[in-house]
Amino acid sequence: MVLDSNMYHLGDNNFSDLSANAGEFRMNSIGPFYTKRFLLKNVKFNKPIFLIIGSIIGTDMARSMGQNRITNAFASSPEVYFNGNKISEIQINGDEQKIKIPPALINKNQVNEVTIKTGRNLMQTAYIDYNDIEFMNLFFEN
Repeated sequence: MVLDSNMYHLGDNNFSDLSANAGEFRMNSIGPFYTKRFLLKNVKFNKPIFLIIGSIIGTDMARSMGQNRITNAFASSPEVYFNGNKISEIQINGDEQKIKIPPALINKNQVNEVTIKTGRNLMQTAYIDYNDIEFMNLFFEN
């Protein structure tokens, strides 16, 4: 089931040219989080249920994996919530990232909600500096 086929930029549009994938960012920020409400029908609870992020760039862990040129970056990881419960942190850039959804969190035949929150620069204390990321193509696999 396709949840959203659009691309989104989370953060505050405040990033260096050296930031993880900054040269690949295509959108302006929609803010520090994204939320989508939807109905899940015909869920098979005897099979694993996954939220899949088609592609994500700009995570802080990208530095340690050689995906950017920043020498010192300390940002918290983007977080994924399902119906208000944190189900994952996104550590690395990449495609087809699968996040298992605990079946007990799913509202059968009722509205469900996915929220993705970007991380924050942990070295900035004068103001809140959100880490900028972009992601696209959210879908469920069951």
